[in-house]
Amino acid sequence: MKKKVLLIVIMVVLLLLLGVSTGLFGVHIVLNLSMLASYCNILLGGMIGIVGAELLKLLLKRMP
Repeated sequence: MKKKVLLIVIMVVLLLLLGVSTGLFGVHIVLNLSMLASYCNILLGGMIGIVGAELLKLLLKRMP
């Protein structure tokens, strides 16, 4: 039980770090280019979040 909780916490932290780094990268793009890049960044962040959530579901199904 403790391993499962620990795994969930680690996954959430990793996803948050990934989201923050993606957001910072997006801000950097927007500062350099046009506003169009921010929409691309929002889409990219959303896709990363969805993929992360699906991976988390798969991991939870695999855990006994």
